[in-house]
Amino acid sequence: MTGLMALCAAHAAAEGSSRPPPASSRWAFDAGFEARLWDLSEYPAEERAYRRQAGVGSLTGVDISAWPWDAFGFGVVHTRFHSSAQDDDIGFPDGSRGRAEDDYTIHYVAPSLYARKAVFADRAELVAHAGIGTMFYRNESPAGEFPGLLEGHTWGFHLGASVDYRFAERWAVGLGWRLHHGTIEDVHYNAMSTTVPGISLTRVGAALGVRYYP
Repeated sequence: MTGLMALCAAHAAAEGSSRPPPASSRWAFDAGFEARLWDLSEYPAEERAYRRQAGVGSLTGVDISAWPWDAFGFGVVHTRFHSSAQDDDIGFPDGSRGRAEDDYTIHYVAPSLYARKAVFADRAELVAHAGIGTMFYRNESPAGEFPGLLEGHTWGFHLGASVDYRFAERWAVGLGWRLHHGTIEDVHYNAMSTTVPGISLTRVGAALGVRYYP
C-alpha cells in the first residue's frame, strides 16, 4: 500500500511539473472576421444591397497584457477592421448612375482589464477582457460621381473572451470572440467638419491567433 501511494504521488508530481506555470505577461496576435451591426432600414433598397457588401470584413488584433496577480491583469488592445463595397452601376443622390466604391477601415485602441481561469487540467486558460477606448473611422470613396473621404474618431468599448491552449511553455493558440461598440456623428468630409446621422461602428466577430509568453 505504501509503495502504491508513493507511486501515485510521484505521478502527480510529474504531471504537475509538466504543466506550464501561470504567465506574468501575454502577447496575443489574432486574425478573423467581424460583422457590422448597423441599421440599413432607412436606405433605399439599392443602397442597402450595396452597403451589405461591406457588412462583413477582416479583423486583425494585438493585445499585450501584464499579470501581477494570478487571476487578473491589465494591458492595451489594438484592433483593425476592414471591408469594402463596389458596384459598376448604382444610383447617386443627384439622379445619375455610375460606378461606386467604398473602402471602410475602423481602428480601435484601448486600455483593457483581463481575467483568466485555468481549464482542461491547467493546459488551457479561459481569458476575458474589457475596456473603453477610441475608435478611428475612415470611409474612402475613390471612384464614382462623388469621390471623397469621410473620417473621424469617437469613444467606444470592447468585450471579448478566448480559450488559449498552451502547447509549450511560451506558446499557445487561442480561439475567441470580440464585440466592439461605438457610434460616430462628428466627422470630417474631405477635410471639412460636419455632423452626420449616427454611423454605427458596432461589430461582433471571431478570431484565431497565437499567444506568446515572454
